[in-house]
Amino acid sequence: MFMQKIIQIIWENHYNQVDYLLNKYDNLDDNELLDLALKECKKLNIKYFTKPGFMQNIIPSIGCTKCFKQYPCSYCSFHLENEQFSALMRILRKKNVNYYVKVLLANFKEVRGDYKINPYPVELFAVRDFFNKFEFPDQAFEAFLGENGVFKKKPMYGTVFTGGIVKREDVEKLQDAFRKNVSIMMGIEIKSEWIRKYWLNKNVSNKDIEKSIYNIHELGATCGATIILGMPGLTDKQSVQLLMETIKWLDNMPITYIQIGYLVIKPNTVQEYIYNELRDNNFLKEIGVVKGTRTCLIDIIVLYDTIIKIYMINENIYKKIIFSTQNFIDNAIRYRDKQNYGELTKLEKELLNDILKITRLGTKNIKQFIEKYMIIKELPEYLDAMEKFNSQEDIFDLRNTFQTVGEEILDRITCNNKMELTLELYNDITNYKDD
Repeated sequence: MFMQKIIQIIWENHYNQVDYLLNKYDNLDDNELLDLALKECKKLNIKYFTKPGFMQNIIPSIGCTKCFKQYPCSYCSFHLENEQFSALMRILRKKNVNYYVKVLLANFKEVRGDYKINPYPVELFAVRDFFNKFEFPDQAFEAFLGENGVFKKKPMYGTVFTGGIVKREDVEKLQDAFRKNVSIMMGIEIKSEWIRKYWLNKNVSNKDIEKSIYNIHELGATCGATIILGMPGLTDKQSVQLLMETIKWLDNMPITYIQIGYLVIKPNTVQEYIYNELRDNNFLKEIGVVKGTRTCLIDIIVLYDTIIKIYMINENIYKKIIFSTQNFIDNAIRYRDKQNYGELTKLEKELLNDILKITRLGTKNIKQFIEKYMIIKELPEYLDAMEKFNSQEDIFDLRNTFQTVGEEILDRITCNNKMELTLELYNDITNYKDD
């Protein structure tokens, strides 16, 4: 597929470095690997996040297994954060699963002080995919949550994350480890299967997602979904429309929480490539895909309008919506940098502050912001921004936008197989369908 090949090119230097590290660590014996992994893990200085009644246990595992196959998700670069440690843990996991678990436990003891401790009422286990057996094998599950695990008694509630399919037996096993209930957060990103598979490099079908959600619900567990506001290479209008479709799709299923993340520019992602190489492309500017230094940032008035309208979808939606606060903070820094902040109007600066308040506080005081929206939406500046936003749908449809952005990437990128990539792009576009 086209985007898989593009990401392989973007990640080429990274993969060369990882191959070097994997070969280096593969020459060590099990005990040498364990000693080195324990030392490197300590250097990471991992801190758990806690608040009254809640503990987030950040487990220093191998990282995202999709990154091992040379076609990671096009919008994510999690694997790059600790690539040396991740490569080391991959070899240790392959050679000796018990030593791998020892490293995970050692970090737990380092942060929590000991084993056999009293749990918090809610214990969250932060691994990329809790149900991936290579990242979090059965031995790790037993070491943390089994009968002889790290807690004196079962925690009351548990939360885990997954990016894949959730089977009934996985839910039942997890429920047995907690006294009351569990919450499973699924990385869904978007409703469109084509975009998920061909543009984001995340090949999970809607059928499997829906089956997983109902598996979780029917067994009495809580299900949440994480989705994205902002699609790399699309206009503000297209990104917002896709977000709204995704929310409405999920709202018709037994989902308790919908967490909205705001697309952030990360190293070695397609959005970083578009920002670095195409942000001043005149044709992409004309159709609204790039905006100079504000590329990959949704216009502030449009962003504010979108957030308010999310809460107005129906009278119950506000109970489900959560915003990934850090994403909005990261992008607020970009709005406020010296290149962009001077261009913001007084109204935009005011609305940016309101956006940060809403995404941090959620439904608290949301009525106040909705009342404000009913007033400011009639202001000339607001109307002009929304007119410009709405006109984007008259330029290109999604299919043509993906094809155009793909062609512009091909025109710019350096590689030896452009003809092959061109055929991949047109083949993918041929398979495009709105869903």
